[in-house]
Amino acid sequence: MIIIGGGGDPAGSTTIFDSPISVLGNSLQNAPSWKYAVSFDGGHATTEEILKSKFPKASNTSFTADSYKKLIENYKAKINSGELKSGDQLIIILDTHGAINEGQQISHMVASSDGRGASDLNNLKDAALVNVDDLQSLVNLASAKGIKLGLVDLSCHSGSTQNLKVPNVCIISATGPVHYSYIGEGTFGNYFLENLTSGTSLEEAFLKARLASTDSGFPMISTPQSDQVISQIYKDITPFLYSNNPKTDKLTDYLIKASTNVGSCQKELMFSDLISKIDRLQAATGNAAIQTQKIKALLNEYKVNQDKISAGMKALGAGEIFESETFEDHMTFGKTVEDFSMTVTKRQLLYYRPDDTIGGLMEQQKSAKSQIDKMKAQLGINVWNKIKVRQAEVVAKYPNLGNFETDAANLVHQIKETGTIANQIALEEKKLYQFLYQSQPSQANDPCRQIKF
Repeated sequence: MIIIGGGGDPAGSTTIFDSPISVLGNSLQNAPSWKYAVSFDGGHATTEEILKSKFPKASNTSFTADSYKKLIENYKAKINSGELKSGDQLIIILDTHGAINEGQQISHMVASSDGRGASDLNNLKDAALVNVDDLQSLVNLASAKGIKLGLVDLSCHSGSTQNLKVPNVCIISATGPVHYSYIGEGTFGNYFLENLTSGTSLEEAFLKARLASTDSGFPMISTPQSDQVISQIYKDITPFLYSNNPKTDKLTDYLIKASTNVGSCQKELMFSDLISKIDRLQAATGNAAIQTQKIKALLNEYKVNQDKISAGMKALGAGEIFESETFEDHMTFGKTVEDFSMTVTKRQLLYYRPDDTIGGLMEQQKSAKSQIDKMKAQLGINVWNKIKVRQAEVVAKYPNLGNFETDAANLVHQIKETGTIANQIALEEKKLYQFLYQSQPSQANDPCRQIKF
């Protein structure tokens, strides 16, 4: 077993990962046959003491970019040398802060202990990051060699790690690709690690933990049954698992975008589609087989509240703030024609500093060694001057638009107990997921069923 993570927390004696890492340590102490390597945390005294006491069979190394790469190469070497061979089991537990995938990775980035604490839990701004994609080479090698590999990503936005799945590999994610995961009592991560008892398969531990957890995450597992359920409900239920908790607020940005004319139509279609799917799923499995009235009532209640906020955001100017326009210019030098254009929204215009950009381009123009480079800099200056003029016009026409983000956030926080209703919806979703999952035929040779603790 490889145990890695614990990065991205601020300085101090503890980390938020102390609870789950203690739970995992207890599970391993009850399963003495497991060998393990630990690369976790770095610099938190209490966390380091927990690691020493709970994982006595291995010395811990800090979870840095360097130790991460060395650990991957070390286990690839174990496979290539035959130390790990066909039929053997290897489980990787990754428990750290995770960033949302913004399109640059197959999976996503997670926090190491190299840097400061993350100031934004959505994109992990200010934290040092490593790429979960780096595990792909180990995953592929284990698959090719017939090793039963389980990759358990307990970080936020870990649903993106499902993209790494290949044959012989079971991937478990604590939540979906656009949702936070949670830590502590009652959460999927803690329940899953508690469920790692002798003879329990990864699938069994996952299903028990998913059904028991009380947080608003959306745990995923790389089985055909799970893929089928996810394809039915995940996308449409996504905004109803959001809350306006200050540290994990995805609701505000969602409602801003959903308050535009296009966004409003999409929101209505997604909700209608979700309710229709729930009804069809209930009908397909027998009306008495599972009760869906409660989840539909909760979804409708939350939607009514969200609609009220969307109406308020439209009054603030949500329709205008995403309108875009293009600024462009072109110049000719001999036979060379250079074009430069920028398309920006009013929302972007509010935060630009044209004078700073123009000043930088003027310095660039002074130091340019060729007429072409001077012309390119001048094109930039011309376009940014147009943006500067337009910015002044927008500010004059919409004097309150500059406060839009703050006013929108204040509106969202008028919805009381969003975390409570999101958790209630999640509880009902988990019952629905469990029923639909177990209603489908399973495959005896599925790695999630074959890998046992």
